[in-house]
Amino acid sequence: MTWLDKTPQCVVEAHVDMMERLMSEEAMSAATVASVGRGTKLGAWIGRQWHRWSMLSRGSAPLAKASESDLASAGIKVRVVEKRRDG
Repeated sequence: MTWLDKTPQCVVEAHVDMMERLMSEEAMSAATVASVGRGTKLGAWIGRQWHRWSMLSRGSAPLAKASESDLASAGIKVRVVEKRRDG
């Protein structure tokens, strides 16, 4: 297992820590696909889900911008610099 010898320990630990969450997300996604395909959830829910998938497939899903506090909580320092006016 040479990849394990060459991979930093923190990457391996992060992968193991996230595995359960990723498997849960995949299971929920599969259940959603099955629900839409079988029509077990009727009404507006299917329309919203179909619309969401349609937006994602076109790459036009709105992305939320990270706020300064979001970045700070992730350990990213923010420094606001005013734009220079050349003239």
